[in-house]
Amino acid sequence: MTKPENLAARLAALRGQARAREDAPSGLAERLARHGRRPVASRSSANDPALAKALGGRCRGPGLIEIDRRIPWPQGAELRVALTALPETFANDACDWLFVDTETTGLAGGAGTVVFLIGLARWRDGMLAMRQLLMTRFCGEAAMLRLANAWAQQAGFVSYNGKRFDMPLLSTRACLAGVPDIWLEREHLDLLYSVRRAFASRWPDCRLSTLERRLLSVQRHDDLPGSQAPAAWLDYLRQGDSRRLAAVVAHNRQDLVSLASALTKLGAVHRDPPAYDADTWRIASAWLGQGAEARALALLASATQKLEPSGRRLLALLWRRAGRWEEACRIWHDLADADDQEAIASLAKYHEHVRRDLAAARYWAQRLVSSAQARRRLARLQHKLARQQAKTGSAKDGYAGSLAGSSK
Repeated sequence: MTKPENLAARLAALRGQARAREDAPSGLAERLARHGRRPVASRSSANDPALAKALGGRCRGPGLIEIDRRIPWPQGAELRVALTALPETFANDACDWLFVDTETTGLAGGAGTVVFLIGLARWRDGMLAMRQLLMTRFCGEAAMLRLANAWAQQAGFVSYNGKRFDMPLLSTRACLAGVPDIWLEREHLDLLYSVRRAFASRWPDCRLSTLERRLLSVQRHDDLPGSQAPAAWLDYLRQGDSRRLAAVVAHNRQDLVSLASALTKLGAVHRDPPAYDADTWRIASAWLGQGAEARALALLASATQKLEPSGRRLLALLWRRAGRWEEACRIWHDLADADDQEAIASLAKYHEHVRRDLAAARYWAQRLVSSAQARRRLARLQHKLARQQAKTGSAKDGYAGSLAGSSK
């Protein structure tokens, strides 16, 4: 049992803690005052009408500005064609797609990060229609998210790194604001993955700015870096200073235009990877992942001379599956000349199981790097050859000397 003196000491300590809590500052302002700091007060909405006019938008309620723009976009028909060239969307090209880009108070994500600008765009009647929803005070968040929901309707989303950042963050903010969450349930094409597939082995990185320079030939001038967007918005929130906020809106608008341009261009890249120095093997592998083997084969076969070894191995595999042994063997022989072990093993299997030429199979098996599997293969072939010789009384061992013959 607890000793009486120990119990009394604990009770006295708890009473002391309670008195300390009663004497402590009760509110955030009082706690900050204790440390010589003042809370940052949110600015009123008096400056919103002037900002809306400067941005070419309109106020849609307390703390919310809506900006609509339409620009000619004759490439709209190409967007549909591009969707059929991407493995993720070729079966969903009839979906109504909406380009989405956000500006936030931080890049780390999480419940403490706020979305203060949602940029949306879609192609309609030869125009790229854009709508930007700018939150100027926290009270406008729910209305901003509801308006975004209404404009999205049943569309799928196109983003850049949206799967890991924009959509989870919008989903979190919608839940916190009590607004229906549409952001994680729709079809979603994240172009970052398409760019990585095509250019991760070619480019130093796959950031949107790199995509713009290398593929879209876009050079931004007087652009406010995205890393400065949080400070620009907080300057307006706290002090009504909108000098940099207009640049944030312009940056977001260019992101939307770049998304639409990138989708069109990536469709062309996936149709003809060598023309853009893209990775044909990875693109073909993505088609295989969708079960489109014939499409992968056609893509690789059209670029045979420009394929790297990984792409040639995959092409030989697809030729083999199609029963086109001559084409497969031609590739295996070329790879074997460079001591490609996978190609050498394929030739050993081909001669053993398809041509039933055990001497040829043994020749290729002897070229394999020594391993337990290679030794087992060679021992099996030696055993088969011995049995064959015992039956026929002759040794079919002249393959190595006549290698330049019919097998090529």
